[in-house]
Amino acid sequence: YWLNSATMAVLAGLALLATWARGDACSVLGLAPGRSAGGSLWILGLLIALYLLDLARKLATPSRREATAARWKKLTPFMPANGRECAHSVVMCLSAGCCEELLYRGFLVPYLLGLFDPYAAAPFVAVLLPAAIFGVSHRYQGRAAMLQIAALAAGMGWFFLRTQALLPLVILHTCIDLAGVCLSPWLMSSAPSLTPPVSAKDP
Repeated sequence: YWLNSATMAVLAGLALLATWARGDACSVLGLAPGRSAGGSLWILGLLIALYLLDLARKLATPSRREATAARWKKLTPFMPANGRECAHSVVMCLSAGCCEELLYRGFLVPYLLGLFDPYAAAPFVAVLLPAAIFGVSHRYQGRAAMLQIAALAAGMGWFFLRTQALLPLVILHTCIDLAGVCLSPWLMSSAPSLTPPVSAKDP
């Protein structure tokens, strides 16, 4: 958990350094008040609704919960199984929410927008390319999850393109990660086939 958090912090630091080296203000990264986000909050509302619907589908029945737990255990074995591991995971969630949003939305979106500025497709490239990279970086979660994460990232990139506001995305990203961390111990314990049997020699 801590190594992952440190890696993300280094990458975010490099993005800040590159922005400073280009002579750009930190406001380019969404670290200053941008345009009013009021007219674009529906995008975040839609992303939250889609996430909750998908989560409800995965947890709707005991068999689906067990299948979800088995998939998490196989593809993401680092997910916490108890309270102690959850405490460490919270650090990773906060780091991911801050550092990944700074890198993938705050840095890459305006950078690509400027790089492809002469072309009409610049906004699409600026939103979709970071989303694709973000999705591929989560390929260890499986193809379906990778595509879902890329779609979510595209929506978040679109929101940032319209508002230049990074804080709402940091909050949303952190909350989504924390939801998974908090659900993981309960989900693992509710799947009988994943719970090790108690030995007769155990007290």
